[in-house]
Amino acid sequence: MVKEERNGQEPESKRMDVEANNAGSGQDRPTRRRERPVAARVSDFESWDYQNLSLHAGKLYRATLWVTGIYAASGTGYLMCFQPAYALAFMWISFAALACLALWNSQGRRGLPAFPLLAAQLAFLNSIPLLTGAETLDGLAASTIRVSALTVALFLAILAGGWWLGVRTMQGRPSVWNLTPGGNVLASGLGLDAALPLLLFGLMFQVGNASGILTKLLPGPLIGFMPVFSAFAGAASMLGAFLGALAVANHPLRAGALAFWAILTVTFFITIAGTLLSGACGIVFACAIGLGFGARRIPWAFLLTTILLVCFLNEGKAVMRSRYWNREAGAPQIGLIQLPGFFVEWAGASLSVFQTGLINDDSAAGTSNDYSSGGMMKRLDNFQNLTFIVDMFEHGAAQPLYGKTYTLIPPLLMPRILWPDKPRTHEGQILLNLNFGRQATEEETFGTYIAWGLLPEAVGNFGCVAGACFLGLLAGFGCGLLESWSARKRLFSVEGLIAAALLVQLANSYEMVASVLVTSTFQLLVAVVTFGLLLRSWFMNSQKPRRRRRAGQPDHRQQDNQTTNPQDDKPSPVVIGR
Repeated sequence: MVKEERNGQEPESKRMDVEANNAGSGQDRPTRRRERPVAARVSDFESWDYQNLSLHAGKLYRATLWVTGIYAASGTGYLMCFQPAYALAFMWISFAALACLALWNSQGRRGLPAFPLLAAQLAFLNSIPLLTGAETLDGLAASTIRVSALTVALFLAILAGGWWLGVRTMQGRPSVWNLTPGGNVLASGLGLDAALPLLLFGLMFQVGNASGILTKLLPGPLIGFMPVFSAFAGAASMLGAFLGALAVANHPLRAGALAFWAILTVTFFITIAGTLLSGACGIVFACAIGLGFGARRIPWAFLLTTILLVCFLNEGKAVMRSRYWNREAGAPQIGLIQLPGFFVEWAGASLSVFQTGLINDDSAAGTSNDYSSGGMMKRLDNFQNLTFIVDMFEHGAAQPLYGKTYTLIPPLLMPRILWPDKPRTHEGQILLNLNFGRQATEEETFGTYIAWGLLPEAVGNFGCVAGACFLGLLAGFGCGLLESWSARKRLFSVEGLIAAALLVQLANSYEMVASVLVTSTFQLLVAVVTFGLLLRSWFMNSQKPRRRRRAGQPDHRQQDNQTTNPQDDKPSPVVIGR
């Protein structure tokens, strides 16, 4: 290991992050003593694993903890003064989430932050309606709101317990399928080298699908594989957004970074051209996570810009659907040449809604498979689903489903090409909507999919207490296993890409039921593994010699083979670049 003692810095031997993490000492248990983060080397993230990344992201995690604490305290104080009926419910949810984040910051931070992400996401989506006094709360009994809030708090408590068990069940091992040999080549720009081809692949699919070129070029038998192609394109865009954001976080104005932002922006707008804003959530979450990890702080500028843009477009979305939606195609019929004018018209529709507060169109808007009427805040209101099901149990004499939506999952994993009459992926939420009276007939479910979320689905199956305990233990244990498994996986490895995809998928799961989450995750993993192996082959066979020549280093293939031995847990020497 090359040492640095410039500018009064500590010797490399005393800076423990990468060395302790990769040395295979077996001491992976979390300790109370906080490791001291170190500055990023010129070799960027090539030799980093997720535990090292988490240690470097301490500032980001502490900022998140402070933001959550301020949100909980100030929100509770505000409601006590102006909406005392909601104050206690808000306090239970927000402070339960704060306790989860504090526990993880003191005892966790080993690998992927799946547990704090899930806890913070669920607490925010269930508490923001209370803070804003959402109209969905009007007419609900105080007991319904109170029981719903206690259900969320119970879920968070059980989630923490499940995580505690899961994180101590598995001991992480180093990644085997690394994308690069590691240590003997410079990694500056490695993220962009992987991100740009992935983003371009996803963009080409979106353009071909939107223009209809794909359906014309593909032979008839391959048309049935369009969902598979779509899953691969979505995975490529998601991985490209994560890896690219990780690479450009601290250098947003370089030439490669500008190309990344340009392709990402075009991909975003092509993806939402079908007036389904949720379709772009994956790349937005992936980019936000990559920026946060890369810069080691909350990417406020990106988040605020994206949130404002999505909120603005969401206002005029119903108008554009009513004008362009094609029931037979299940999507708007817009050519690529018409897209600029389409978005200008969309912006005008949104401005009109903002100015008048009305949807100035005589056509019905609810013709798509996306339940989103009522503005952006309603899209973020998961509490309405929970209060709905609690109210049904209290006053509607409804009966739980006793796990029926979960038993639907195994058959859904079979490819539709092998089973053309396979049930729809959304079959779980369809069953919930029909059973609890949100939709009257199955025909209605073909026009509109009303989202539920994981916790309301669990309550609908087993009741408030049993549902919260079942889902909390299962999700918490899974988050703990994922955190331990990912701790020693390099970011630039097939296993590391799988871990990143799972984290983004978790961030994008706030409206999903279990059947949608499991099937989409299964498709995503197949695509990520495929892309990961292709990237590994590309970097190992092509990029490695070129990078070595660029760095002015000799080509020692025999030495490369020794350093990439997957059975060797010892870290490769890290070259300090120019």
